[in-house]
Amino acid sequence: MAVCSLGAAYQIYDPATTAASGALFARQPFSGNLIPANRFDPVARNILRYYPLPNVTGVRGQSNYAASATGVDEAGTQMIRVDHAQGANHRLYASLLRSSSLTVDADLLGSKATGERQEIGNYTATLNDSIVIRPNLLAEVRYSVFRYYSPIRSASSGLDASSLGFPSSLVNRLDASLASLPQMDMSGYASLGSAQTGQIVPWTLAATNHAGSGGITWVRGAHTIRAGGEFRADLQNYYNYGNIMPSFGFTGQWTNGPLSSAAVAPVGQSLAGLLLGLPNSGQNRIVSPTSIVSKFAAGYFHDDWKVTRRLTLNAGIRYELEVPETERYNRMNRAFDFDSPNPVEAAAKRAYATAPIPEVSAASFEAKGGFRFAGVAGEPRSIYDADTNNFLPRIGVAFQPSAKTVLRAGYGIYFTLIGLVAPLQQGFTATTPVQVSNDNGLSFRASLSNPFPDGIREPSGAALGLRTFLGQTSDVIVPRKNGYMQRWSFSLQRELRGRFLLEAGYIGNKNIGEQGLEQYNPVPNRYLSTSPFRDQAVINNLSAQVANPFFGMPEFAGTTLQSRTIARRQLLRPMPHFVGITGTAGKSFAWYHAGYVRVDRRLARGFSIQGSYTWSKLMEALTKLNQGDAGWEHRISQEDYPHKVVVSGTWELPLKEGRSLVRRVAGGWAVQGVYQYQVRQPVNFDANLLFNGNFKSISLNASEQSISRWFDIDGFERDAARQPADNLRVFPSRLASVRVPGWNNLDLSLSKSFRVREGLSFQIRAEAQDALNHPVFSSPNVTPTSASFGRITSTPTDDQRRITLSGRLLW
Repeated sequence: MAVCSLGAAYQIYDPATTAASGALFARQPFSGNLIPANRFDPVARNILRYYPLPNVTGVRGQSNYAASATGVDEAGTQMIRVDHAQGANHRLYASLLRSSSLTVDADLLGSKATGERQEIGNYTATLNDSIVIRPNLLAEVRYSVFRYYSPIRSASSGLDASSLGFPSSLVNRLDASLASLPQMDMSGYASLGSAQTGQIVPWTLAATNHAGSGGITWVRGAHTIRAGGEFRADLQNYYNYGNIMPSFGFTGQWTNGPLSSAAVAPVGQSLAGLLLGLPNSGQNRIVSPTSIVSKFAAGYFHDDWKVTRRLTLNAGIRYELEVPETERYNRMNRAFDFDSPNPVEAAAKRAYATAPIPEVSAASFEAKGGFRFAGVAGEPRSIYDADTNNFLPRIGVAFQPSAKTVLRAGYGIYFTLIGLVAPLQQGFTATTPVQVSNDNGLSFRASLSNPFPDGIREPSGAALGLRTFLGQTSDVIVPRKNGYMQRWSFSLQRELRGRFLLEAGYIGNKNIGEQGLEQYNPVPNRYLSTSPFRDQAVINNLSAQVANPFFGMPEFAGTTLQSRTIARRQLLRPMPHFVGITGTAGKSFAWYHAGYVRVDRRLARGFSIQGSYTWSKLMEALTKLNQGDAGWEHRISQEDYPHKVVVSGTWELPLKEGRSLVRRVAGGWAVQGVYQYQVRQPVNFDANLLFNGNFKSISLNASEQSISRWFDIDGFERDAARQPADNLRVFPSRLASVRVPGWNNLDLSLSKSFRVREGLSFQIRAEAQDALNHPVFSSPNVTPTSASFGRITSTPTDDQRRITLSGRLLW
């Protein structure tokens, strides 16, 4: 069968002829560029039936199929509410809300080979009871329950996997109702199977949320007292089935040639890999479901005390308790153990002592740390320990020194809730890679027809203890508490002549215990280069291969630490038996200050206007500039918008409508407008940049800026061969003076209503969104090796100036 007849550049090479050629591998071409039919893999034959035949003239084997199909996107909502008045002082109501939706992707290939089906169902039931116990005493209780259910299935769910030719060892372990066409990715061709947001389907999410609250309001003399409490329970069941069917990738790197280093052809060679049943990648992944619950309870007491006619005090306290999340069957990790010796440490120390590196003596080499599991070995069942000290005081004051002036001030503490988080399940998932060859194609041990000759790995659960997930990169759980915010404010409000109201104020906020991202297993800073240039000597030293003390240990099989040698940098890490350890720790913080002025002119004689100006600054310490730094980087926040002006107004034209034709046409018009100006967020410099200039020169004056040169790039190292690696970073991740282009927008509208007769009118309206056509630009390119470095190349939206004319008949 001819795979490709497009010329020598599209030649298919026979992987069965692979032979060593120096450091590379050589292959012989298929005669006539044909793959013999007896070499076709049975599974590949069946998979190819899901591809339609070409129906249009393509270009070099591509873009040769066109089709149209109809998908489904429907939704509905129903609600019922019953109110009951049991006397003048007792009211009760109950409500039920149901909504549902169905989305089915269009079947463009006509074979259910792609796409998926998603159903969403929501139910909310509420019961509320209000009682006036006495004229000055009101009580209210409420309970509600919310139910959410959303299964997502592949379009081919229910497929008989044996019909594809997969072995019974794989077919027999599948859920027949969920089995589907496997995810098949071929370079240069349309993919088969379904994947949603990077996650292979199917999966199911179901959640039930309970919420109850109750409180009283008691008016006693100059005091208005409020007291009560609330309770919430959030339950979630998540079934991520992993790869019900394996996934496979074909890149053409078994069928390229004549040497293994040759570029892969745009089309043909990946398809040949499929026909021969030789994927370049693939996996089967088993993921344990989760059934988690998180609870929350709070109580409060608050008093509004009208001390005098001009002075009011507000004071209260609230207590909150967030009960830590648990999983029904303890299928989750607890806080990572950083201190206990790992069971592999003793053997690793003996092996390391035979060939230590100069930086770490044999006596100081350690392999400490490992995963702990909820409900195992004396560990609690919860994901973290409860924080029981969450008292939240609040106080406020309002003072009216004169009839037209009011002063207000307040202070309060607010705790941040952790809520439901996806539990970490190291040990409760297992991935079996498709390893077609262990010797670069000299021999093949697996194929589409037998993708897992050694069987499929099953999750170990907590059985391996601290040995779990060794040699890999992972997120971890670290001890955490609820963060909290301190907020304070002050404002002065004054009524002026001409129906104007002036307000000026200040707002402050400090977040403590933010969940900042931290790397726990970096190469220590002392081993990195402090040179302002690329330091090849340090790079070579850290990359040099040295004896691997973990070689031969079964716990590291299938990881990057299974080889006889490893890079020197790995042995310098605090936990050399793991590649990467990342977690969110409640040690970071942020702070915000803002001053504002607001002017309102209330509607009078057809004219009103509102205007405000806000100056603010938001700083944060959420990440580290270098992974091995002791402290957090203090930087301007991505949410910092230091200046904002908003002016809006309405003007009803003074000419009144009347009986004459002129007044009927010229009167009754109204003009509205909203103007907004905002200095936007700072630019993110994500990479470790080498800069040899003056930091102050990076920011350009407004007269110097253009979309082709938004900031000065002259001091940056642009050469790709000289980019930093293993250098300590000194260039900050953000500069307050280098920002995304600002926002300067004016929206206008003009409207007129015509009275046709009693009860009937006609309105015309003209609207101009972004009337001045000032575009909103995206952030400039910050990759120094790019030709577009320092340039703005896109806009986040395409909805610049838009003019709309409309008419409406009202009756």
